[in-house]
Amino acid sequence: MVASLSLGVAAQSAEVSVQDAERARQSAETYLKESGYWNGRVVFIHVTPLEMPPGLPPRVAVTHYRYDGYTIRTVVRIPHPYEVVARPRFDYNYPTPLADVEVSRAKEIAATAPEVAGFLSRNADRMSQVETIVRPYLNSNPASAGQGHRLAVVEYSRDEDGARVSVDLTLNRLVEAAVR
Repeated sequence: MVASLSLGVAAQSAEVSVQDAERARQSAETYLKESGYWNGRVVFIHVTPLEMPPGLPPRVAVTHYRYDGYTIRTVVRIPHPYEVVARPRFDYNYPTPLADVEVSRAKEIAATAPEVAGFLSRNADRMSQVETIVRPYLNSNPASAGQGHRLAVVEYSRDEDGARVSVDLTLNRLVEAAVR
């Protein structure tokens, strides 16, 4: 089984090597840039193997999130010549997982909340017992200011103590924070 967190390779994939995943990523990104689809802030999410009928070359879906609210999935044939075989699919306000860099950024922003600082201070001697969960959330209200933004929730918990923070990664700002 081949897996890589840094490349976002799906853990269940035995047929995609780290090298193939990285080259597929590079091919997809080159295609998106040359086609004019790579505009604004774009982050790589993961590479997922696709089930193919026998006799056809393997293919993967390379997923990116573009900070105008679109998830982009590009199908790439592997191995060599690593070429894009279909026009990318664009889904607006789609529930896309967070990239590693987004998880780190969400934690940085969350740490600026006084509620989180207080929680972390109360639990400084027991940090190994603190559970931290970072997950995306989707604002499906078309009238909301957060519609189409990259949003994340950061939750810290230890026993009955905890803090929950909402972060807008599009604007790089804290939305709200609460303790329990």
